[in-house]
Amino acid sequence: MASEITERDLETESRLARIEGKLDELGKRIDETLLTQVKDHGKRLSVLERRQIWVTGWIAGAACVASGVTALLVRML
Repeated sequence: MASEITERDLETESRLARIEGKLDELGKRIDETLLTQVKDHGKRLSVLERRQIWVTGWIAGAACVASGVTALLVRML
């Protein structure tokens, strides 16, 4: 009698199969979400890095102008 499969055993097996399927789908969705977030994060970092390069350039340009103005004022005085 131990080898007999009951209706309850079949229902349990069916429920287990559905749960496994849902877990597989959940894993795929999590992977897709993480991949999307990593790509978006990379894009944001790229934009911020480019912005930082521009800011650094403008600061360097302003320092050059200030240096030139200072040198001009020193010569005039």
